[in-house]
Amino acid sequence: MNITVHSRSALRTEYIQIRDSLSPADRADKSLRAVQKIAALPEFRTARTVMLYRAVRGELSLESLCSLPVAADKRFAYPRCVSKTEMKALLPGGWEKGAFGIQEPAEDSSQPVPPEEIDLVICPGTAFDLRGNRLGMGGGYYDRFLPKCVNAVFVLAAFEEQHAPSLPRSLRDVPMDLVVTDAAVYRIPDRPSPPENHIRKTIRVSAAVLRSGSRLYATQRGYGPWKDFWEFPGGKIEPGETPEEALAREIREELDTMVSVGRKLAQLEYEYPEFHLSMGCFLCDIVSGNLTLKEHESARWLLPDELDSVDWLPADLDLIRKIAEGGIL
Repeated sequence: MNITVHSRSALRTEYIQIRDSLSPADRADKSLRAVQKIAALPEFRTARTVMLYRAVRGELSLESLCSLPVAADKRFAYPRCVSKTEMKALLPGGWEKGAFGIQEPAEDSSQPVPPEEIDLVICPGTAFDLRGNRLGMGGGYYDRFLPKCVNAVFVLAAFEEQHAPSLPRSLRDVPMDLVVTDAAVYRIPDRPSPPENHIRKTIRVSAAVLRSGSRLYATQRGYGPWKDFWEFPGGKIEPGETPEEALAREIREELDTMVSVGRKLAQLEYEYPEFHLSMGCFLCDIVSGNLTLKEHESARWLLPDELDSVDWLPADLDLIRKIAEGGIL
């Protein structure tokens, strides 16, 4: 393909306009969805040093990522432009307006991070495709910096609206390993895609929306890759069980409590990196028991307007939104 500067510039302009057409409310909501997906990535959870960016001009915001419980023990570095072509990574000790009007770590109060110490780089962009191609702002800063990050996984954070059918790639462009949007996690394969009839593993679970008056019961995971995230309690449906039977059994085993399983509130489908989750959510009432935590590390009774005060598992977020919008309880 003969790639011209004009074609790349035209694509950049087109997708910036698409990105900028999102309302501030949509941009904020979609950013939060993407952040939850990033936080659930195994690559993020095992990373010690993560390089982020400060969102400008309508980019997807990562601001809430650093405040999540799973981020507590990580180092977060940010880029600083040091010439018209190069940038470096710094642990910010303060901020100042730098190149292109972007907030950058202050040089005199921030600590340099060697690129080889970075485990995960989350990049901005104007557009992406499913071959891992990323279209930036045209300065080439990331494409010069990323090859130095020899131990890092490269992730593009973008809105689903920035998904292009195909993008040109120059010899200088560094492809992404993953793309995370508000709608999906795209893993860029190192080998040909699986055949069209490939069946991905599906895990079927049931979740209990336990109520006491106006309050709903949320539990915090104490184990596994998504430790510290919150969820409605429940578990896997075993062979031969109905979703309702599985839910009653799981609540009895996990919380030492008997519940009556009522009407179904929602059927949620979510693509985790390792599997597809199919989750039926049921309204439940306590019959007997004291909600003794056997597997979870914490629990809270929350009013509907308090549901956003905890960090939910990505699969539960659609149900949280449905509850917040009203009508399903």
